[in-house]
Amino acid sequence: VVGAFLALQTARLRYRFSDQDLDMQRVPGLDHPGQASDGAPETSPAIGPWDYRSIIHWEFWWPGFPVLAYFKETQTTEAGRRHFIPVIMDGKTMYQQMMARMGVAKTSPKPPIEEWDDLRPLSPKGWSRCVYWAKQRLLALDERLQLRAKVAEVRSKIERGEWKALGGQAQDFALHAWAELQRLGKIALAKVDALLNTPSAGPPAR
Repeated sequence: VVGAFLALQTARLRYRFSDQDLDMQRVPGLDHPGQASDGAPETSPAIGPWDYRSIIHWEFWWPGFPVLAYFKETQTTEAGRRHFIPVIMDGKTMYQQMMARMGVAKTSPKPPIEEWDDLRPLSPKGWSRCVYWAKQRLLALDERLQLRAKVAEVRSKIERGEWKALGGQAQDFALHAWAELQRLGKIALAKVDALLNTPSAGPPAR
């Protein structure tokens, strides 16, 4: 459903980055460039335009693997309105335009456009960054929730036989659940544990 929606939007809409503003134009079809051969617009306004000066913050998820863009503007309302727009054009071009038109000072730190190809997930550097990012998130989650400590505590209680204080059916259930957890989660837990315990001095070099 999501894929069909994005395909429809790709066929119907074009993002237009002018010198002063960003807007969305409705076009007749997928192969339509959005302009006539003489340069006269052949599109009809869909949403916008938004003056770049009214945009106070923007984001792009993710350089090298474009999915979604976001910006907040104060042109529509004084308090600011948020807009989430799917990347339905060439992601590298869209990222380059947002960097140049909206300004790097209005977003979180972003890699330069020259690093785009190295940020693709299947490139060697891109894969290393994905692994590093996943590890950092797992470490942060473990620190906040103490997951490994809690799992170790539950495992210790079961191995010490504290489940024996339960009734017969509850005992059988606890033993069966623990056996299934070990069987299904052994490989996944080992990989996560190895990732968390692998030393890392920092993100891969650019």
